[in-house]
Amino acid sequence: NANPSSMKLAIENFAKMEVSNKIICIGGMKELGDDSIQEHQSIIELINSFQWYKVYLVGGDFRHCTHQYTFLPSSEEAKLWIQKEALKGCTISPI
Repeated sequence: NANPSSMKLAIENFAKMEVSNKIICIGGMKELGDDSIQEHQSIIELINSFQWYKVYLVGGDFRHCTHQYTFLPSSEEAKLWIQKEALKGCTISPI
């Protein structure tokens, strides 16, 4: 269970890495109370500010946010989806 500031730092650090075909797979944050949707949307806006090969948003209040990314309702579904995609030559950062 990550918090917004650690999530932002992890995204920024991954974005700085000099690797090709970056894929970010990011899980929803819990226990954010009334600010949850706003905090998830803020994470999406940060993701939007970098270049990614693919973005997967998993669970949580990402389902209620505005984004163009692949949303997967659970970590199990994310695992199956990523296996099905058979990604080669990519760097995946699960955050």
